[in-house]
Amino acid sequence: MNAHNARTAQADTAAMLPTQPLDKAQRFFFDNAGYSWNPRKETPAQGRTRGAMALRAAEQAYSDAEAYASVEFCVWPDEIATYEDGEQRYMMAIRDGDGHTMNSCGAMDSEDSTQRRIMHAELALDILAELRELTAAELTA
Repeated sequence: MNAHNARTAQADTAAMLPTQPLDKAQRFFFDNAGYSWNPRKETPAQGRTRGAMALRAAEQAYSDAEAYASVEFCVWPDEIATYEDGEQRYMMAIRDGDGHTMNSCGAMDSEDSTQRRIMHAELALDILAELRELTAAELTA
């Protein structure tokens, strides 16, 4: 992609509007998270809107399940943890109420709260069915 096309793509993304009304939390994901779309079935704006809604649903399921996320320094052997920039990397894990890891991601390079919220939601989206099962089990207990 040349510089002109990159600037045009950035302008198109910044000017993109949701294809349906979003609440404040969904809008956060629309504005901040990456997105994809299926060009056979939807426009980029439709894919971005769908993704924002899915991430918010996963974030809510995570909250409802009373799971918790932890952010820790990555602890790897020196040869793996050596980065050219000298920065520390982080690992995020979602755990159930008993402390069992349900999903995790390593080598995050920022503790930024926006990135952290997006990562929580992305990890939760991967295990959405499990989180909903936890909530259902709590309701029937």
